[in-house]
Amino acid sequence: MKTITVRKAKVKDLEVVRGMYLEFMEYHAKLDSFLSIIKNNKTHASKYLRKYIYASKKILFVAEKDGRIIGFIDAVTLKTPVIYKNRDVGVIPDAFVVAKMRSQGVSVKLLEACFVWFKGKKIKRIEMSMCTNNKLAIKAWNDNGFKDAFIRKRKII
Repeated sequence: MKTITVRKAKVKDLEVVRGMYLEFMEYHAKLDSFLSIIKNNKTHASKYLRKYIYASKKILFVAEKDGRIIGFIDAVTLKTPVIYKNRDVGVIPDAFVVAKMRSQGVSVKLLEACFVWFKGKKIKRIEMSMCTNNKLAIKAWNDNGFKDAFIRKRKII
């Protein structure tokens, strides 16, 4: 059995990652109807993910086992408004591991790759958001040392 490896994604990976990304989005749509996805989603998903391949302030990592992609994580660096002393922040918009590979350390390895990348960009603070009813994600992020920092509220008018 081969070990799990993590590497920067390549253009040739985008079709596989896009399928995982759309599965990830469909899962979120089930959690929250406001996250329903559009019908022509493949084109938009491809364009979104492709930006992570070429941008200097974004990156997309994939996890592989036995030559097959089993998960991905994307990361971006942002600056908060100039009023703040600590302006640099790393954000993890998306992370996904195929169901049969969960609880096997894949997300930890993906996060480690992000941490190295963020440190190279001198980022010390990493944030992400998730649905409050996404118990799987909440547990995974808590298990990896993330703490609640903000609460985001919604009101339908």
